Amino acid sequence: MIKYILSILSICIVLLLTSCSKSTEDKKWQAEITENKAESLKEVFFQNGSEKLLDIIDSKDEVKMSDYNKTKANQIASYFQDKFNVDITKEFIDNPEGIVILGLFCAKKEQLDASSQIKTNSTIVMKQNDPNDCFWTVITSLIGLTDAKDVWKAFSAGISEQSIFAAAKLIGKRVGSVIVTIVAVNQLGECMGWWSW
Repeated sequence: MIKYILSILSICIVLLLTSCSKSTEDKKWQAEITENKAESLKEVFFQNGSEKLLDIIDSKDEVKMSDYNKTKANQIASYFQDKFNVDITKEFIDNPEGIVILGLFCAKKEQLDASSQIKTNSTIVMKQNDPNDCFWTVITSLIGLTDAKDVWKAFSAGISEQSIFAAAKLIGKRVGSVIVTIVAVNQLGECMGWWSW
C-alpha cells in the first residue's frame, strides 16, 4: 500500500514539475530573425499601418497589444541584423518592448540624418524649438530622462555595432509595459509624420 502511495506521489510530483516548467517556457519570448527588406526603421514601423495600431489600442486587448509588440520587435531585430549585422536578441530576451524602444531611437536618428539636421562635432544637435520635441516627451516617459540622454549619446556619432549594444544595455534594464509601449509607438508615429505616408 505504501509503495502504491509513494508511486502515485512520485508520478504526481513529476507531472507537476514538468507542467510548471512547460508553462514557464510558454511565457518566454525571444525575437525571431527573419528576412527584412525595409529601407528604414520608419518603414518597419509603418509595415502594419496606423489603422491596425489604432484598432489594437482601441480594443484595450492586452494580448493583441503584446502580439503587436512582439511582431514589431521581430521586425526591428531583423532590420538590425540585415542593416548592421548585429544580433540584438541576446540583449532583450523576453523583452520585446525593449527592442521596440531601441527601434524608436534608431528611427529618430535615421530621420534626423535623412533631413540633414545640424551636426556639430559629430553630435546631432536637436534644436529646442524642434517640432519633433514630442519624441523626448514620449521617450523619457518610457525609460527616464537620464537613460534617454545616454542612449542618444550612444547614437549621436552614428549608429554602429558599439552604439547599438551600448544603447541596448541601457534600454534592456528597463522593461516597458505592453500598453505604454504600443501607445508610444502610435504617438511617435504621429509626431514624426510616419502615418502621413
